Amino acid sequence: MNVTGRVSGRHARLPKTHVIALFFILRWVDFSIWQSLLLTLLVVIGLWGYERVAFKEPPSSLYRVVISPKFDRLLLDYKLLKSVDEYDRLYALWEKKDQKLIAFTVLRDQANGDPLVYSDAYHYFQSDLNFDEPIEALVFKGRGCDDLYLRDSTLADGERLISPSVYFKWGDLGLNVRERWWKKVCAENPTREFTKTEVDYDFITGSANLTIATIPPIAFYMVRTPTMTYKESEKLWEVIDKDLALGGWERQKPDVHAEVKDPWIRIEHKYFHVQYRKM
Repeated sequence: MNVTGRVSGRHARLPKTHVIALFFILRWVDFSIWQSLLLTLLVVIGLWGYERVAFKEPPSSLYRVVISPKFDRLLLDYKLLKSVDEYDRLYALWEKKDQKLIAFTVLRDQANGDPLVYSDAYHYFQSDLNFDEPIEALVFKGRGCDDLYLRDSTLADGERLISPSVYFKWGDLGLNVRERWWKKVCAENPTREFTKTEVDYDFITGSANLTIATIPPIAFYMVRTPTMTYKESEKLWEVIDKDLALGGWERQKPDVHAEVKDPWIRIEHKYFHVQYRKM
């Protein structure tokens, strides 16, 4: 959902005309000038204090995330490509038009609980962590969209084309493909490990979301919290690393001897590389 209006705001302050009117009302009911000024000032301070408590803006949580699928392994293992030669052809097409990565910056948590997010790939704002990046050089074909072919996505095409895509949805990473294509591939490879992938079918659109990896929420804790002591951060990293390992992830440990500290936290999965950092 794109953000088209204000994403957050403060409670309206007491207008100056109201402040002046309050002063004259107090004078009209026979308070002295000094009493009227003092009471008006107390009302303004009280409203300001209430506003600070009741309409406090959420804290900033500025961090950036870049997700890089390991396309050679991902597309070949999940049968979107049939051979290494096809991947070489796909790579040649990507030299004409780069495949966009999923890259975004979380600017802050809004008052309604939704994040304010900026897409670094497309330069727009949205209020959720939901990204879907089509692989435009691959297109489903056939009446039931049950086959795939490679195409040059820099060339115009008169018909509406449906491509598989890589998605990130609130920590889940996966592929969006056509339902009939997926069921056909599973039927042709019944003993393969990928057929056990968790699938969410959308019968209205005829698509299938394959959840391939999940980043545990605690993985982003380090970029969402204030600075900790060394001992506190080491204990937290132990917990984070255990949760990452349970999901098939491994964190790249920073080089303690490096002259310049790497600001990025880097985690690896069989099919994805993810890096994130405070901004």
